[in-house]
Amino acid sequence: MKTGGLPFIVLCNITILRQLLQKSNKSVVYLRIKDGKNKTTLHIAASQGHMEVVKELVLHSPDCCEQVDDDGNNALHLVMKSKKNYFATHFLVDNQWLSSREFINEMNHEGNTPLHLLAHSQLYPSIFLSDWKVDKMTFNNENLNAMDIILSAKDLHGNKIIK
Repeated sequence: MKTGGLPFIVLCNITILRQLLQKSNKSVVYLRIKDGKNKTTLHIAASQGHMEVVKELVLHSPDCCEQVDDDGNNALHLVMKSKKNYFATHFLVDNQWLSSREFINEMNHEGNTPLHLLAHSQLYPSIFLSDWKVDKMTFNNENLNAMDIILSAKDLHGNKIIK
């Protein structure tokens, strides 16, 4: 199976990934898989919670994080949507390439920033929430900010979580 030009195995083996990146043309990181969403290897690694792979790809080709999929999602959106590795977001927030205000607050096609997606999950890592670069008042296409989403959350029985 291929993912964005790099073999699928790189998502599981960081040593193989490093070797492939050393021997490959830099453009391999930017190749996309035709899966209906037009994702790169970075997008697939982020959506599956493979943070070490994300780190290696960004260290190898820092501007690869500027790529978005067909839904306008960057790697940080996909980490938040994956519901797998929110607590590894410290790397994303601390990385100079991934922590720009534009990247952290970028809206996808639904107008959601990574913070909106995090609010939908009902998990709130303080490293992300307390970062001054994260715009907590951005409204999505439904005219909701992250706090609105948190306040409208319901439990499995349909009861509001925060009253």
